[in-house]
Amino acid sequence: MTSRIVYCLLSLAVEHMQLVKVDNYMVAAMEDDVVLQAVAADPTARLIYYSRKQYDLAIEGLEDEQVQEAIKLRHKEFAENPLVDGMSRLFQLERGALTLSAVVNDGMKGQESGPISRHIEAKLGAMAHTRAQGRYDDVDLAYVLVVLLEGEALLLAELQGDGAPLAVTGETENRLGFTKPIAESLRVRGRSEYAEALPFAEPWRSIFVRPADESLISALRVEMRPFVEWQGGVVASWPIRQLSGLRQGGKKATVLYSGAEDRDQNGSMTEAQLHRRFARSLEADESSLRRNFTVYLNALRLEQALLRRTVLEHAQSGDAHIASYLKQQIVTETAMLVRALIRDQSWLLGVDLCDGEELRRQEARIAAEAGFLAKLAGAFGQPELAARFSEVKARKQRDIQRLYGG
Repeated sequence: MTSRIVYCLLSLAVEHMQLVKVDNYMVAAMEDDVVLQAVAADPTARLIYYSRKQYDLAIEGLEDEQVQEAIKLRHKEFAENPLVDGMSRLFQLERGALTLSAVVNDGMKGQESGPISRHIEAKLGAMAHTRAQGRYDDVDLAYVLVVLLEGEALLLAELQGDGAPLAVTGETENRLGFTKPIAESLRVRGRSEYAEALPFAEPWRSIFVRPADESLISALRVEMRPFVEWQGGVVASWPIRQLSGLRQGGKKATVLYSGAEDRDQNGSMTEAQLHRRFARSLEADESSLRRNFTVYLNALRLEQALLRRTVLEHAQSGDAHIASYLKQQIVTETAMLVRALIRDQSWLLGVDLCDGEELRRQEARIAAEAGFLAKLAGAFGQPELAARFSEVKARKQRDIQRLYGG
């Protein structure tokens, strides 16, 4: 079983392995059933890391005081909302299983691959449903069409940018083709501004600029842009088009990482953790940087694939014409996404052998994780969230039954 990492009272009398003492509290490793006991006995207890490996990576290379600081920040995140990232946790596991499904399906050339192809489509539909909950419930079709068009514009900007890896064959042309019926549908709805050009989309990067002078830092403060001073320089997010300008006047400017998902993680890290992350990014070789960028691109591709399914749901009840285009686009887009995942093998962490049995284990792992989170949500008095986790568990069990029987 997976050891969970829990922040709880030092005096808590349950089976555990203490890792760190924090004032009158401790950070301890516990098994799933013990975590539930701990939450029942200690109202302040919080699950702060899903596994011992996640915890070890979070504190790796930190001094004792820095570990304490990291733990306190992590606990603060979960104090008010104990399962704030529970659905995100399942989504990350689903991404890995999606890539594994694509790779396994690709390896079945000449065999019956239909069930896994259908599994991939069902998985994407379920992920789209999960991703859309609470986001697009009360908006009209025009709104989600604009969001879809904005995402397409950003992905195209990244695919056509300097230094971008080769796109899947025909991807740029296909995506440009996707935008035309969407823009036309918006024009009919009174949004004609997209008839001639896509929405403006600007790729951003987290960039390390050094040396950092007062004018640079003052400009960041005026723009209320978050930044971190480090090694005589400053790390902040800038549009990629500003990279050459940042290098003027004898300054060095180095891209550390790409996506918004990566940038958003900075807010949940202490200064010591940020500095460690910056140093690793700065030391990364070209192949690592390129691999990280392909992961970012595949995250954009996946978000578009999921959003297009959500837009289709809106369109089916209000616009059969655009719905028919979206259905065609989904077929083409899914094929492009699957080819990209097979090529790049994004999110395949800790997988030694990509075969049907490994896929079964991954799907079972997601079901077990969802089941544990459902029980934990129930223990925290969050029945609606518990129901969402239980829904994921039931779906995963149906997936396994459909693929493997028994």
